[in-house]
Amino acid sequence: MQINHAGGYPQQQFTGPRKVNPGVLVGVTLWRLLIVAFALIGVFASFEQLAGDPWPGLSLQASLFTAIVYGVLALWPLFTLGRSHEPATPWIRGGTAVLLLLVMAVYMTMLGGDVSETWSLFEHLLTPLVVFVDACFVSASAARAKWWFPFTWVSLPLCYLIYYIADGLNMYGGMLNPDNDDFAIYVPVLLVVTIALGFLVYGLGKLRGAIAAGQRQPGPGQPQQQWAPAGPPLQQYGPAGMPQGGPQTPYPGGPGPYGQQMPQAGNPAQPYGPGGPR
Repeated sequence: MQINHAGGYPQQQFTGPRKVNPGVLVGVTLWRLLIVAFALIGVFASFEQLAGDPWPGLSLQASLFTAIVYGVLALWPLFTLGRSHEPATPWIRGGTAVLLLLVMAVYMTMLGGDVSETWSLFEHLLTPLVVFVDACFVSASAARAKWWFPFTWVSLPLCYLIYYIADGLNMYGGMLNPDNDDFAIYVPVLLVVTIALGFLVYGLGKLRGAIAAGQRQPGPGQPQQQWAPAGPPLQQYGPAGMPQGGPQTPYPGGPGPYGQQMPQAGNPAQPYGPGGPR
């Protein structure tokens, strides 16, 4: 903000958004490229190590989705000319993390998963973990998540369920098949688990934001940063409109700091003595 010293009124000076520190841009970009590499390793290893067509599997599709999302995020600083390293909303990162956490949780518990092979290690463990860390602890916008985000993040696994039913797949022990008697049990349970994972991501992001905000606040006894306008200080005036402090320039023609009364337009100046008008 600048001060208009001629009129005494502040004038706002608008500047463009500040660019992100180059070190932050480089560090976050390399980190997200690592996530892309983890996701693609799992995808390519699936086609090499699994018999048949691994494409219908949720773990492979989730890893491919992650590679696309984080590929765009890695290029985000180019789209914004270095003014931002990620979108303002954390929805897509949180949704990706919840989807991969669901993949990991179901595979490790309900399906008795094994991560001894490369494809399984990356699709069911390493990629979900790095995306979870990014969504909760690396993303600068994690604290801006809304309380209703966990309910909308359910839409990602629901899209896969629609695809699964429409394509007539028969995987995961039949738990996702509508003809299975346990379908009405498994699907609601999976939806509840997805929402719970969503609130885990939401809560950790809010906690991280609160801690970061607390670290930026000065502690007890520490001086707070004071804002001061640019340019020379303004002249201060008292209640009567006269300058405060400093030497006063007397008006000519009388004693005291202000001398005689100044003549008004059209009226000659009338000197006054101790006894009133002369």
